[in-house]
Amino acid sequence: MTSLQAWNTIVSKLEGNRMEFPTVPRTKRKPVWFSATTDGEIIYINEASDNKPLSEI
Repeated sequence: MTSLQAWNTIVSKLEGNRMEFPTVPRTKRKPVWFSATTDGEIIYINEASDNKPLSEI
């Protein structure tokens, strides 16, 4: 899969959906959550609303 194919896959899965993801800490800390959405071209990252602890963006 090329970078462009990967980008298009991510955008198509986010389009019309707000999804929440945890971070992957490198130390023994709890992950924080953030949300991602898209308008079809740009991916927007914001703080999570359903999961805690949420990121402070």
